This record gives sequence, structure tokens and C-alpha cells, in this order.
Amino acid sequence: MVCEACYPPGFLLPAVRTLALTFLVFGSCLFTHAEENTVQLLLEAQPGRGDKMMVAVWLEDKDGNFVETVEICSQSVKHYKELREWSRRRRGKEGNKVVSAMVGATIRWGGKRTVKIPIHRNGRNLLDGNHVIRLESAKDEGKRFIDFKIPIPKDFKGGTYQHRGYVARATVRVPNGEKPEK
Repeated sequence: MVCEACYPPGFLLPAVRTLALTFLVFGSCLFTHAEENTVQLLLEAQPGRGDKMMVAVWLEDKDGNFVETVEICSQSVKHYKELREWSRRRRGKEGNKVVSAMVGATIRWGGKRTVKIPIHRNGRNLLDGNHVIRLESAKDEGKRFIDFKIPIPKDFKGGTYQHRGYVARATVRVPNGEKPEK
């Protein structure tokens, strides 16, 4: 209940409208700003059946040195060891510590997943011409695909990349107007 002695009649409704409008404008600016500061990676899985696939997405520098884990798609932490290439490469940089990346459920066969990679993070610039997006896909008692690499050269505009692994296609979208820092 609102105290009528504290607020003049009709005061609250315009105040609530103003607050809602402010939130709507500010919230959409935050969302747009976040979208402008990330590279979008759309992963598309092969059609199939059986054991669920696991996927690791990480960044390396152009010399093949591990930079950071971006996203892990797996049923649980106990299955991370099945992503052998990612596990081996991250060990020197991230050790056995808990992954500080996005962790999500597996991708369905024939399904899609969008991964957002910050352009600037911890002093690195994804668009400076020195990075490669790496993907590993595997499943229990199945093949492992470790050779999916997407180089990110200077002036990278994005594109679609095909692969023979469980992740059949990856589409990279770069926001317009992003310039690498020098």
C-alpha cells in the first residue's frame, strides 16, 4: 500500500513508467555493447545418434601455444578427460584448476550452439592477427577430432568453416567496425 500523504495522486504511475523505460533503454544498450565486444561462433553438429558428443573450444596463439579455454560442452566434469587434446594443451597454462570458461550441456546431434568469445580479455585482443580458435570433438568409445582450427588474421571478417568431425560446421561472426588495438 502506498501512503497518499507521502506522494501526490498519480505520482507513482509516471515514476514506474520512467523507471521501466530507463531499464529498457539501458538494458538494450548493455546487450548491444556486449554483442559488439564478442565474436560469435556458431557450432553446428553432424546429424547422428548414440553417445553424446563433447566439445572443447579454446584459443591458441599463432605459434600453437594455449591461451585460454572458451567453452566446454560435456555432460559432466568427469568426462573432460575424454577431450584429450584440450586437456593436454591446457595443462601447462591452466593446470588442473577448475575451468573458468562457459560450461554447458552437450550439443545435440544435428543441433547448434552459439559461443561468444570476448574480443578483449586479460590483455589479449582476439582480432590482433595472433590467435587461432581451436575445436576438439569426441565421444565415449568413439573417434576424436582434434584438427579443427580457425585462424583469426588481422582484418578478419568472419566466415563459415566445414569439418569432418562431430562439429560439421563453424560460422564465425565478427562485429562491424572492430579494429585491432595496436
